[in-house]
Amino acid sequence: MILSLALASIMGSLGPLSLMWSSGIGVRSQIHQDDRSRPSILLSLVLLGASCGVDYVYLLLMATETLTTAIKAAKEWDQLQQHEKTAPPSNPQIPVADFISAVVVRSDAAWHKEDKKAGLGWIIQTTSGIIHKKKVMIDVASPLMVEGLALREALKHCVSSGMDSIRFESGSSQLIKAINRHEPLTELHGVLADIFHLSSSPTLSISFNWIPRNQNMLADSLAKDGLCMDEAFMALT
Repeated sequence: MILSLALASIMGSLGPLSLMWSSGIGVRSQIHQDDRSRPSILLSLVLLGASCGVDYVYLLLMATETLTTAIKAAKEWDQLQQHEKTAPPSNPQIPVADFISAVVVRSDAAWHKEDKKAGLGWIIQTTSGIIHKKKVMIDVASPLMVEGLALREALKHCVSSGMDSIRFESGSSQLIKAINRHEPLTELHGVLADIFHLSSSPTLSISFNWIPRNQNMLADSLAKDGLCMDEAFMALT
């Protein structure tokens, strides 16, 4: 492609030289075969252009340089294409999960500020299916406390059910940060203490992770359902 464009440009600009250029086709063939033959080729061009005048010879020499450059670029392009065809495809970087578990638990909560009522919801994803859980609680002081209670209840359920490899996920970044960094939060003092105690067993493999709210819609729906439940009904179940 490059070589064809270069030839077209040269022939169009030389005009009357095209006839002399055609007669020198053997010279151009030598250029394409071996760049080391250029000194003898240039001498041949000078002799060939003796009858045409110095100006024609000068122009022809310029055309030869242009063609040689185009041939070199074409060779480099061909080599690059061959390399791309033979080079093995690079393996994409696959992100490695920081924690591999048999069970994934997502928790969320809903809260009424007026009556301090809270709905807790969590889902448990296992190899055999998904478990849905919800619960209602009263006299809960804050939204952060509700999030902590939801995760604690989910943890209690998993431990009591004999699950020992669990990945917990919550949309509360403040709660997850406090758990992973063991930060003392007065507001969550009792809840955090329970979570640390329940997850401290050496037989358990547990991690706590933050996820965006839009990835926790099912647990959020369960929490809102729990908020609408009656406390007496929950006591019977």
